[in-house]
Amino acid sequence: YNEDLNFGTGDFCVMAWIKDFAVNGDFQRIFSRGIDGNTGAEWDLYFSTAVPGFRFRYYINGSSMGDTILANVTNMSTDSWNQIVFSRKDDVVQLHINGSKVYSDPFQFGPADLTNTNARLYVGNRFTPSNSSAFNGSIALARISVTAPTAAQIAKIYRDEKALFQDG
Repeated sequence: YNEDLNFGTGDFCVMAWIKDFAVNGDFQRIFSRGIDGNTGAEWDLYFSTAVPGFRFRYYINGSSMGDTILANVTNMSTDSWNQIVFSRKDDVVQLHINGSKVYSDPFQFGPADLTNTNARLYVGNRFTPSNSSAFNGSIALARISVTAPTAAQIAKIYRDEKALFQDG
């Protein structure tokens, strides 16, 4: 648990580089925050093979309040490193893949309060051990922030970091 991750209704961002995720095994969690036992606000950013694409799901006391399909996989390869950035700023959620915005829309859950004073953050797994829905690839440079970067900042981060994932 870290109280700094109680975003309330404010802005936040999660970003990571992902690779080698096979398009099998539905609901592969990249980021997840909650507590086993279905208590309070919980959320997941995950890759779903049903679309295939990225989704964000928000729960209150174990009940799904909505599941947003953020983007189908169109500008990335599952066998090479890809940067993903999910953010909420002023109740608008966005997804960037490899420095390009692929989704932007008002947060369908309204000003959802993501505060949970018992929640833990998981990277590559889900907060419920009996249903881990683990990410079946690699994750690098995972970050989380109480601010949301601009599109220009995301593009610059992508350009600056992509060299880290090239051969040599």
